[in-house]
Amino acid sequence: MKKISLILVLCLLISCDLEDTNKDPRRLLDVEAVEIIPVAQAQTMFNINTVSNRAAAIFVQHMNGISLQEDDQERYNFPPSDLNNAWSDGYFAGVLKDCDLIISKADKNNQPHIAGIGRVLMAYSLGVATTLWGDIPYSDAFMGEEILQPSYDTQESIYNTIQELLNTAIVNLTQPSGVASIGNNDLFFGGDTNLWIKTARSLKVRYLMHLIKRDPLATNKATELFNKPVISSLEDQPTFPYGLSITDGNPLTTFNISQGRLTGNLSLAENMLMKSDPRFNSYFIVDGSSYPIFDAGGATSLFWSNFDSPLSLISYTEVKFLEAEVKLRSGDSFGAETTLQNAVRANMEQLGIEATADIQNYLDINVTFTGLSTEEERLEKIIEEKHIALFWQGSIESWTDYRRTGYPNLTPNPNGSNEFDPSGVIPRRFMYPLIEATTNSKNLQEAIARQGNGKGLLDSEMWAFE
Repeated sequence: MKKISLILVLCLLISCDLEDTNKDPRRLLDVEAVEIIPVAQAQTMFNINTVSNRAAAIFVQHMNGISLQEDDQERYNFPPSDLNNAWSDGYFAGVLKDCDLIISKADKNNQPHIAGIGRVLMAYSLGVATTLWGDIPYSDAFMGEEILQPSYDTQESIYNTIQELLNTAIVNLTQPSGVASIGNNDLFFGGDTNLWIKTARSLKVRYLMHLIKRDPLATNKATELFNKPVISSLEDQPTFPYGLSITDGNPLTTFNISQGRLTGNLSLAENMLMKSDPRFNSYFIVDGSSYPIFDAGGATSLFWSNFDSPLSLISYTEVKFLEAEVKLRSGDSFGAETTLQNAVRANMEQLGIEATADIQNYLDINVTFTGLSTEEERLEKIIEEKHIALFWQGSIESWTDYRRTGYPNLTPNPNGSNEFDPSGVIPRRFMYPLIEATTNSKNLQEAIARQGNGKGLLDSEMWAFE
C-alpha cells in the first residue's frame, strides 16, 4: 500500500493541469486532512534533497560541484534566481501551506493524531527554511487573498514557534485518535503515534542545539528530552519509502544519475582513506584522482547512490551525535565519548557495515578523546565525526553545525569571492529568492535590514549563529 501511495503522490508532485493552467493540481479544493499527509510528506523529502541539500553539500564540503549551477556553487556563485522554485513551490505555496491545511482541518474535525503529524511536518519544514534563509514569513503567510504580501517573522520567533508546534504535536499524539484513521496515508510510520512522538522529541533536541549560542538553557532542556523516549534505533527513524526507478526514487540519486554534476569532495574522501575509515567504500568510487559518488549505469554498491537509498527526517545517527554533544556540554566527558563511539557505530549499522576488527580499530584510534584536554577540542572531535556520518543524508544539518560551532575546520574556496559573497567566506546563508524582490519587496527589505550586515548576501550572518 505504501508503494502505491508513493507513486500516486509523486505523480501529483510533477503533474500539471493542461485544461486550467491557473490552478495548481497539488492544492486540491476540498479534501480530507488525512489525504494531504502523503503529499506533504513527499514534498518535505523532495525539498531537502534537491537544490537545498546539493548546495549545502557543496558548502560544507561533502561534495564538489563539477558543472553548470553546481560548479558555480563551488565558487559560491549562487544567485537568488536559483531559489525561486525552492522557496515558492517547495516551501511557502507547497509543504508549509499543506501543513497549515492539515492542522486547521484536523483541529476543526477532532482529529488530533492527524493534527499532530501536521505539526511535526510544519515544525520540520520551518526548521529547514529558517536555517537556509533566517527570517521567513509564517504568522500571516497562509491567509490567501487576504494577505498577498506576508511579513517576515524573526528567526528567534520561528525557533520559538518550532518548539511550540512540537510541544502541541506531542499532546495531540497522546490523545485518543478522534474520528479518522491515518493508516497507509502516513508513508513514514503507518500512523504509529509512539514513533511520531519520538520523532518530535528528537527534533526538539535538534532545534534546541541550533540555538546553543543564544539559549543558555539549551543543554539542560535537551538533557530532559533525552530522559524520555527519543529515536533509539534504526527502526525508529522516520524514513521515506523511495522506489526503484527514476520516477519515484531518491531525489539526490535521480539528479546525480541524470545530471552528473556532483562528485565526492576530494578532501573528505582522502581524509577517510588516510584514516582507513570503513565507510569509504559505502560513500565513494575511486577513479584516478577523483571520487565519484554514483555509478552512471544506475544501481551501485554505494549506499547512498541507489534509487531506493533511504532518507529520513532525522536519523538515529544524528540523534546519537546530538546526545554526545549534550553530554559533553553537561560536563559528562566520559559519557560523551562513549556516546560518540555509539553514534559512529549507529552510522556503520545504518550503512550495513558489519562489526569487525577494522571498525573497532577505527574507533580506538579516531573516535576517542585521548589526548584532548579541553571541552572545545572534544566538541571539535564530535562535530568532525558527525560531519562524516551525515554525508549525503544530512548536509543541511552539517552546514548548520559548521555555522554554529565553527567545526569541522573547513578552508573556504580561494576563488569564492564574488558579488554574492564579497568576503569569500563559506556561505552563512542562502540569499532570498528573486521572486520575493518582485512580489514582496517591502517586507523583504525590512527582513534583510535587521539581519547580519543588512545586505542579505551569502556572507550575511544569521541571528542564530552570530
